[in-house]
Amino acid sequence: GKVEVMTDIAVPRHAPPATVLSSTMLGALTCTVGMVLVGTSVAMSPALVDYPVLAGQAWRYLLAAITLVGFLTARGGRLPHLARRQWIRLIVLAATGLAAFNWFVIEGAMRADPAFLVAVVGAVPITLAVVGPILSRKRVHPPTAGGAVVVGVGIVVVSGATSAPLAAVPYAVGILLSVRWRSPF
Repeated sequence: GKVEVMTDIAVPRHAPPATVLSSTMLGALTCTVGMVLVGTSVAMSPALVDYPVLAGQAWRYLLAAITLVGFLTARGGRLPHLARRQWIRLIVLAATGLAAFNWFVIEGAMRADPAFLVAVVGAVPITLAVVGPILSRKRVHPPTAGGAVVVGVGIVVVSGATSAPLAAVPYAVGILLSVRWRSPF
């Protein structure tokens, strides 16, 4: 016959709760959503040529700040105390890295095909991976640079190779430089 072995091990009746995303996966997901939003905004930029860019940015950031303070207050948090130097850095970052980027994209859209601007934004990872370390007098990390090139080539393939008039090139350079201000490198 058969021998049955009984154990005293408790077996849970319900499946264990779903695991929470690791910080790496959450970061990757957040970056992916951010890049989708940026890519969408670049593709839609021709529709915004009559948009008051700088006034629109001011209202956008004001709304974001109010929302952020509201969430912070609702969760029982309080605003951090920033030193004067930190306030200056925050204002410079907002002006050069955020508002300037959007201004260059919208102004560039009046002078070039959106595919050109998408290709320029696709070059941002290359700029951050190669130019960032060089400007900071650090070593370029080959796997990071290689991955950035793959991303850039992929974006050009997806959006299609395009050309742009010479008048659009300064805006493309402005897009890349405004992203450099946001980079931690």
